[in-house]
Amino acid sequence: MRPVQGTGAGGSAGADNNAPAGDATQLQESKELGALRGVSGSAVGRRFSAGAARTRAAAQQRGGEVAAGSASAGGASDHLLAILGEELTKLGYDVSSHDDVKRLLTLESPLSDGAVGTLRSRVLEDPDLRGEAGAKLRHYSAEALAKGVSNPEDRLLRLEMLMLAAPEATRSSLMHAIRADLQARSEEIRTRLSEREFFIPQVTIGGGPQGQTIAHCSHEFGFADYNLVVDASSCGDGNFGSVRMHLLNSETRGGYAGSDHTAFENPMRSQNPLHGSPVQVEDLNSNPYPTAADIGDAAAIGLYAASRKGSPVLVDTVVTDIEEVENKQGRYRVTMRDNASGRTVHVLTDHVIDATGLGRPSVPLKDPASKAYIDDQTARLTALRERALPDQAVMHSEDMLRATVDAPDEHILDIVRAAPGDITVVGWGDSSKTPLLRIREVAEKAGLSMRELLGNRKIVWIGPKSREDIDNGLWGPYAGLKPYFDEGLVQVQPGRLETITAGEGAGQSELAVRDKDGSLHKLQSGRVILAMGMKSASASFMSKLASKLTPDMKVPVHGDDPAFDESALCTRLHVDGKAHDVFFVGMASGLQRPGHTSYLEFFGWKTRQFIAQHLAPKLQEKDLSALEKLVPREATA
Repeated sequence: MRPVQGTGAGGSAGADNNAPAGDATQLQESKELGALRGVSGSAVGRRFSAGAARTRAAAQQRGGEVAAGSASAGGASDHLLAILGEELTKLGYDVSSHDDVKRLLTLESPLSDGAVGTLRSRVLEDPDLRGEAGAKLRHYSAEALAKGVSNPEDRLLRLEMLMLAAPEATRSSLMHAIRADLQARSEEIRTRLSEREFFIPQVTIGGGPQGQTIAHCSHEFGFADYNLVVDASSCGDGNFGSVRMHLLNSETRGGYAGSDHTAFENPMRSQNPLHGSPVQVEDLNSNPYPTAADIGDAAAIGLYAASRKGSPVLVDTVVTDIEEVENKQGRYRVTMRDNASGRTVHVLTDHVIDATGLGRPSVPLKDPASKAYIDDQTARLTALRERALPDQAVMHSEDMLRATVDAPDEHILDIVRAAPGDITVVGWGDSSKTPLLRIREVAEKAGLSMRELLGNRKIVWIGPKSREDIDNGLWGPYAGLKPYFDEGLVQVQPGRLETITAGEGAGQSELAVRDKDGSLHKLQSGRVILAMGMKSASASFMSKLASKLTPDMKVPVHGDDPAFDESALCTRLHVDGKAHDVFFVGMASGLQRPGHTSYLEFFGWKTRQFIAQHLAPKLQEKDLSALEKLVPREATA
């Protein structure tokens, strides 16, 4: 079994992540979506409709057209409610109107598991409701419908989300509705925070896979109202939601196997679990190696589900500062800035959890001229996006993938065919290989081999140290790159990159590489893809607590761990010997995962154990009932 190196963190809310993730384009509402919207009076009913109504009202105020997908479900919805009413009557429920059906389906009087299963079967058997949603859901057994959930309410929520998330034709509309709904809820929370000073016991920075896990843990352990999740993107998918084409090498395998240590005894468990989420990665993509988009969408749905159940969530919001305060309720003041308006608000809290994920691309170069050149190139790609690709000289791997999401195939092919010289890749992690997979994918669609696309150019790779290093790094989804090394299309340049500046010719760059023997080797390149690591956003928003945040300040937090030998669950901020109640989980923790383990599998498990063993007991000891809940007013009505 080879070591798994796939990334598994997402969501980011630090000050270095100011731009929200690109929202999915809303599609015209399909017949299946129109019918299924009547299933519930919550997210795909009351919440979905409420979001659409707000969109419609805003469009009318601007004099614009009503957004696509906001049309009434109409007769299809009534037909579905009639079917469900008949079946509920057969099951012994007192149903005399469509309102009675809606009342049951909005969990005011929750249905039993058996009733949910029967309703699902009846809907899937109806000829008027067949379609992609029905075809997909037909493959889910009762056991599969229960995965990731622990009670009838969550199972119904899973069924509701699956009806729109599993079919690709309706997923975009669902994601658009989720973003709109979380935005509206955030505005409610932001308005309340601007009115007076609020105390909330726990703040989680980052709403990606780890943030959504924490939110669901807070429901499980009984303090959902007292954990505020803050994320800089529009629905917790700032990393994976935007770098959508990144192919991960951690396998989904047979499916989600649960959140206790017995799950590790299942050899077919998914290596990409999203604990607590009603929709798992394998629900969206059954391929062994999912894409970043699959994890991003599944995590966003998980965050939204936690919000639906009552967790306060602020999106499109950047944490800018954390400071320790005296003579105040709460140990810390957390300041946050709205991405759109720039308005700031703050909360007081006792605990801060940093779950900011991968962070932003970085380069470990000390040369000022090299840094300035890279920054200038990065700003250009950020401004022009896909239009910059045909003649962009230098690009970070992650930024390139973001730009290729919406780019026409011709622009992606021009990354290679329009390059005024060789293609240079710097780095040897997952991020260095995925760009070539993306280019190869588009080339194959155009009927081109990589050799034909390259012409008289070659790929120079600065990163692998030996033939063994190459062989060990090219497996799973990356195995298709191995022939390029064998055939000489890729030539390895051993050493360490020291400088990169504008080259002699137009669109060229000059790279200086320090060889093992200490000599300096220079080469000209027509295109450079940098994949040299990621930088956490923690230092910027913790400047008042730790002016120079270093790895030494992150002290391990220990606990019982029946799944992994070492017992550190996360790390904790220590400044000048003083322990702070500021914790780092996931990629932000700095913990090293063992071999044969994916990031999501390792960090998801660690995060859950930390909440269960350290934070939940502390919060359960306190009487929180007198605290005002920081949720939208409509949710408390």
